[in-house]
Amino acid sequence: MIQDLLAELESPSTTSGSPSLDRKLPLPLVLSVDLSFKSIQARLQVMHGTWVSWELGDSVIFTKGSYAKGLDVGFGLDVASQRIDIVSQAGPASLSSPSIRLPLPRITSSGSYKHNGGDCRVLIGRFDIKLKPKYVDDILTIQQKFGNDFADLVNLYVSKRKDTPPEETSESKTSSSVPFNVFVALDGFRISLEGPSSTQYVHSSKIEAELSIPSIGTLVWSAAFTGLSLSLAHHSAPTVSRVNLDRRYRSAYMEIELQVDNKGTIGPAERLNVHVNNVHAVMQVAAFGELGDLVDYVKVRGKTQTATVTHTRL
Repeated sequence: MIQDLLAELESPSTTSGSPSLDRKLPLPLVLSVDLSFKSIQARLQVMHGTWVSWELGDSVIFTKGSYAKGLDVGFGLDVASQRIDIVSQAGPASLSSPSIRLPLPRITSSGSYKHNGGDCRVLIGRFDIKLKPKYVDDILTIQQKFGNDFADLVNLYVSKRKDTPPEETSESKTSSSVPFNVFVALDGFRISLEGPSSTQYVHSSKIEAELSIPSIGTLVWSAAFTGLSLSLAHHSAPTVSRVNLDRRYRSAYMEIELQVDNKGTIGPAERLNVHVNNVHAVMQVAAFGELGDLVDYVKVRGKTQTATVTHTRL
């Protein structure tokens, strides 16, 4: 009878053992965050009477992560529209219309990060920017007046970093570095600069770049430019929006198929490899005069703007 009682007392402990073991197993921690913004704007007063704003429209940010045996995070970003405005008028910047408005392309990004590595993919849409001479003058003014203050800030930060003793890194930290890879694709761009009689274009139909960080202090990157061209068109030529270069309305153009990378870099010395696969250039007789007028025009505008900035500083 005593043996039957002991067997009965031992049986619950054995049956309840499995739930206790299950409770000891770590449950995965899952976190999911989704954010959406109709509009985000950052505004900076670069000098007296001049404001620069960066506005993002219809933006979505999401991330989902879990932690069980290791960290596993997925993330993404989608910016449907963005633009940069430069306001150079008296009064509040919110009440003044922008003198320069530069629309920027859509950006979509997604990636993941795990205990054994991470990757990120960035896709940038095509954009077309037309720069007028006045735009260039305003941008140069901001760069010259605001650039010195920014350079002083960077020098101050660098000097503070030099005074701070570096942290000691152990071999275990170096060996535990996680590789990370980034792929960036740009769906072409076109930047035009208007002159007195012609317009100069910088154009590319596609740009792809890869960046890899296999270990701490090691960076391997490469970039490929497809349809990279520099062309010149008279104002009488029709403006055609095309993905590829339209040679019919160009008095001069040069196309380059280019690849750039730093493969083979050893130690702190950086190695730059440039591979030119193809070069095609054509120049008509009329382009000599158009190009000369454009160069002289840019020089005169640059000297006038430099004199204006110097007078303003004094």
